[in-house]
Amino acid sequence: MTKYRKQSLLLILIAIGFTLTVTLIITIINLNTHHQQSQATSTTTTHTSTTPLNKQELINIAYTFEHASRDWGINPTTITQYSQQDTSTLLQAIRTPTKLNNNQLTNISVITPPTDAGPNAPSTYCTNNITNPCQDYPTQLDYQRATHWTLGAHIVPDSLQATIVNNNQVKVTGKIQIIVWSSNRNAAQRVTSDHTHWWAFTPFITSTQFQDELTINSEHKVSKRTGTINRWFFDPWYSPWTDNAADWVTSYGDHLTPNIPIKGTPAPLADLNPSPGEQQIQNLTTTTGPLWDALPQGNTIPINPGEQQPKQLDPDQDLQNRKTKQQ
Repeated sequence: MTKYRKQSLLLILIAIGFTLTVTLIITIINLNTHHQQSQATSTTTTHTSTTPLNKQELINIAYTFEHASRDWGINPTTITQYSQQDTSTLLQAIRTPTKLNNNQLTNISVITPPTDAGPNAPSTYCTNNITNPCQDYPTQLDYQRATHWTLGAHIVPDSLQATIVNNNQVKVTGKIQIIVWSSNRNAAQRVTSDHTHWWAFTPFITSTQFQDELTINSEHKVSKRTGTINRWFFDPWYSPWTDNAADWVTSYGDHLTPNIPIKGTPAPLADLNPSPGEQQIQNLTTTTGPLWDALPQGNTIPINPGEQQPKQLDPDQDLQNRKTKQQ
């Protein structure tokens, strides 16, 4: 074999060796990548929605559902925080919102509400074919907002209790409060000795116990509910808003009417336009209670609704009285 043939053969062998080495490296890399992907897939699989939930996870889903399906509007559990606020601050804070959001509920539940249920269902005007009011108040929420300034319901803090029935069912009990305040019409008024005007904000608040049994599906969402409450105030998304709110809530025996002093005068509420058939919540006619006792100027004199100042505290009259005494 000549020298050149030997060199050629050597080069061929080197080339073959290099090719085999590269192929082996690529094969090892591919195997390693496939192994990592398999591990990642295995890790993901352990967290899929079909994985059975533990006890606390079931309870958390149940509690989230209860709040999402029952809490709405103004929170009555914190209403006394507005004591001694001015009129405009109060009225803005306690106005029922123009829209209610159920995004959290749809994320946690696959229950389909009836077509006539919820705040966005056609209003009483529309279902009765009363054209002009239907255009102004097309939904049940619009209709109720035109009747009452303040509406809402919230679960009482720390009242929820849960019991696991089986692997995917939870029994939940709790207490919920609702609030209705129609307007400041004929609200009681007082003037303190420093000539500050006050009026009595007296919302009607009632409460009730509820019990639900919830079924949670493999997607970790509530798929079924059987319960003890099906009135729209306590169940705004799954019940029709057909009851007369004031007439209904005042029929409950367990209720309270806090007497809250508000600074200013009870100016008319322009947004209200109640239907003649809707009952209104009447305001208390007194200005008494612990919140009134806590006013900076405790010596107060009641005045009639609509009267701007009692004569005893009228500044001009006080000045005239002093001049008379000096003569």
